[in-house]
Amino acid sequence: MVSGGGLGGPNRGSAGGSGAEGLGCGPARPRRMPTTSAIAPTMLNTAIDRTGDTFAAYDLGCVSAESAGLEGRLFGSWPPTVHVNSISGLKSRRSLATDRGDSMRDTYHDQLDAISAELVEMTNLVGSAMNRATQALLDADLKLAESVIEGDEAVDALAAAIDEQCYDIAALQQPVATDLRIIMSGIRMSMSVERMGDLAKHVAKQTRLRYPESSIPPELRATFAQMGGLAEAIVSRAGVLIASHDVTAAGPVRDYDDQMDQLHRELFHIVLSPNWPHGVESAIDVTLLSRFYERFADHAVTITKRVIHIVTGEPYATVNVEPLVSVEGA
Repeated sequence: MVSGGGLGGPNRGSAGGSGAEGLGCGPARPRRMPTTSAIAPTMLNTAIDRTGDTFAAYDLGCVSAESAGLEGRLFGSWPPTVHVNSISGLKSRRSLATDRGDSMRDTYHDQLDAISAELVEMTNLVGSAMNRATQALLDADLKLAESVIEGDEAVDALAAAIDEQCYDIAALQQPVATDLRIIMSGIRMSMSVERMGDLAKHVAKQTRLRYPESSIPPELRATFAQMGGLAEAIVSRAGVLIASHDVTAAGPVRDYDDQMDQLHRELFHIVLSPNWPHGVESAIDVTLLSRFYERFADHAVTITKRVIHIVTGEPYATVNVEPLVSVEGA
């Protein structure tokens, strides 16, 4: 009796250690094995190699058994030869994955740029609103005041959209460092600009409240015209800072705010003077209006500090615009 040669012997037995000839079945024939197309679904893209009388599976990643050179048979040349086009396919897949990653990063940065662009658009809207509100105040123009009040809805909608975008990016992209500061500060800045729009609306409402009379005495028209000009200038500068992230251009913001504070104090002295001739109601109107302009400028300073925080990484609580004024003037 001829002993079985194992799985790799010339006379493979069907079972145990007895050869096929010992069973009286004639010369042993190689047993047909299933094609790779039949076993591929269960082998999960593995190739079969033979070492001695055993078989081992080696993971070829994305290369299927067919493309690995097995050509539909388990038996043939060993080890299998991987075709060049299979390697090219792997490189193509890796290149495609890289391209997709680059595309996703480009989209991510486009989203960050969109937030800055929308914040700049908000500053343009509130700057225009305060300009028209001031004109309505000086001329007791009810129609112009109503347009300012109605237009505030657009500012509110844009602020809500910016907040939603920031939340989405924070949740899906997990930004860090400067990108994270852009997202978190974007939410805070949208709140500040939205509040500036509300202050412009308050000025317009004051005009509507006293219409057809004027809310301010004739002798104070020049002061409020100056405050309106400062308000428009400071929000315009804040928009430039948001767009450029150039912290060296922050100096004028502090200057405009100081001038606004000075006018605010002067109006307090005027209405509190014993010689004030226009009564309590007019004094209250002037005080409230002056406060609206002063707070408008303060929010622009807040935005400026947020931009400095984004660029430098310095904690917002310790950011001081004052040194930037002296640097720019040097």
